[in-house]
Amino acid sequence: MAARAFPGRSYPNDIAFLSGRLRPEVLDRATAVSDRLGVCAHEVLLARGCISQQAYYAALAKAVGADFMPLLPIAWPVQPFVGRSPAEAARLGLMVVAAPDRLVIATAPRGRQVGTLVATLQDRPGAADRIVVTTPQALLDAVLACGASELVEAARRGNGRLPADRSAVRLPALVGPAVMLAVVLLLLVAMLAPAIFPPLAALAAALFLGVIGIRLTAVALAGVPVPSAREQPLPDGKLPVYTLLVPLYREEEVVEGLIAALLDLDYPPERLDIKLLVEADDPGTQARLRTLRLPTHVEIVTLPDRRPKTKPKALNVGLALARGSLVAIFDAEDLPDRDQLRRAAARFAAAPPELACLQASLTVYNWHESWLSRQFGIEYAALFDVLLPALVRLRLPMPLGGTSNHFRIAALREAGAWDAYNVTEDADLGLRLARCGYSCGVLASSTREEAPIDFGVWLRQRTRWMKGWMQTYLVSMRRPDRLWRELGTWRFLAIQAIFGGVVASALVHPLATALLLCHVAAGNVFDATDLAGSTIGGLCAAGLAAGYLSGFALGLAGLAKRPAMARLAADLAALPVYWLLMSLAAYRALWQLWRTPHHWEKTRHGLSRCAAGRVLRPASQARPRCSEPSPGPWRRRSRPGPRHSGRAEC
Repeated sequence: MAARAFPGRSYPNDIAFLSGRLRPEVLDRATAVSDRLGVCAHEVLLARGCISQQAYYAALAKAVGADFMPLLPIAWPVQPFVGRSPAEAARLGLMVVAAPDRLVIATAPRGRQVGTLVATLQDRPGAADRIVVTTPQALLDAVLACGASELVEAARRGNGRLPADRSAVRLPALVGPAVMLAVVLLLLVAMLAPAIFPPLAALAAALFLGVIGIRLTAVALAGVPVPSAREQPLPDGKLPVYTLLVPLYREEEVVEGLIAALLDLDYPPERLDIKLLVEADDPGTQARLRTLRLPTHVEIVTLPDRRPKTKPKALNVGLALARGSLVAIFDAEDLPDRDQLRRAAARFAAAPPELACLQASLTVYNWHESWLSRQFGIEYAALFDVLLPALVRLRLPMPLGGTSNHFRIAALREAGAWDAYNVTEDADLGLRLARCGYSCGVLASSTREEAPIDFGVWLRQRTRWMKGWMQTYLVSMRRPDRLWRELGTWRFLAIQAIFGGVVASALVHPLATALLLCHVAAGNVFDATDLAGSTIGGLCAAGLAAGYLSGFALGLAGLAKRPAMARLAADLAALPVYWLLMSLAAYRALWQLWRTPHHWEKTRHGLSRCAAGRVLRPASQARPRCSEPSPGPWRRRSRPGPRHSGRAEC
């Protein structure tokens, strides 16, 4: 980038016009940091709060002789996006607006586009008469308002890459419940009359044994490290641009703590692209965000009020606007490890391109707050520290968690991104990536989040999860032959246990328990004179015992990975009760699959007493101003104590 000389100094032309507005030492440091990171100097100034976005672009407009418009009047007619889609227009920072007296080009340049604009227009009087400079946030708002229909339509189709036969959009209203009920009835018949229907009984036994076998295999592999490429920390200048997508809906109670946690990540802010995805009908969260002083690399994406109103639709809109080569998903209540992005970037750099996703471990910070949160904590420990690493070792498709997923954007887009109509978009995407030939791995980093402490909140969340797993299984089994060819025999059979077996187990569990209790009450469980009754009772008892024992073993293996939670081992005794509650959620999900297949039940956050301790410091003060004395914004302040010492524990 060309430089302009000033008395005693020479600055890149994207900041040279700020001489006199900012102190020379600030411009000097910005230039030095930009050289080290391989970014533009103005990106350093904006990301580190040395100048506001509005002040910088107003100065840029004056320097090139253009008008500055902090807000684009979207009531003006807007021409096609210079032959491009709305998402491309937002990324390019360019759109055509029909002003009352003439057509103007509204521009909000980023990166090297700024230097190009300055070099082109600064010494050409009159050349900027038809150019209006605005801020990136203002241009983004205008693009979202004018291109809402096109953006939402693309999001519904996985940004144009998701075939309809791999989406839950065409799941007929009665097919899903009918199939699931048929499975339950067949399994029930197999239990009631194993001698009459031996093939069916064998199929049921194989299905449940598959679930138990995967659990026990995971326990056996718990002490074996997951093979991965050796991580070599990347220098700041080699770090890729990282997009963070954060879907928010009615999260005004926790959003400030979220912003503080994101701004505290150990990653150069110049290489961050944080997009807060907010629904148009959520004025509370929008108002709360407007009260915060957000740095320029944090953008608010106001999503059009169009159906389906789901998290995956929001993520697809955000993905279309993403500027990074890597993308991570975080939820409103998340507290990721500070070095999580650096570790993920290093893993991706060392791994082959077939590695499309890394799943960080999820844990809960309020696990001791209630009986439900304790069971939830055990479940997360078993899933993220034992089961998922085992699936990676066995090279099986991984049902991803809903947050702290890190993706290569190119692979994510090729796989069709998220299914906007699937309410567990994470599990569905993990299976779809495997079908496209990609693999997923686990990341040795944790993200803490809030566990439900209220039964109603827990039931709604679990219902949504169960409904999504039903959707995922039914969609993937539309063409079993194709699924078999794409995954191979071993992984195809594993899918039957991972998805079909888990859902079927939840539906059959209360029936098997009731049958066993009836036979116990009748006293014929081990009665040699009643062969049929003793066989049925024995099968129910054996199946339940095997299921509980494998669940206990998995839970203990998970708690062993998290020593701070070791005292929850006694709570495993309540596992049968917790599983019955999961069965209740499964039947509620079956009903919703029939009545409201695409309805997204919102999980409310901020109910925990620990939620108030999530805020590191007010988000408006999360990054120091340039006017502060050393270390200022140019050097991260040292933090005493262990990695999470700055985050309050409950």
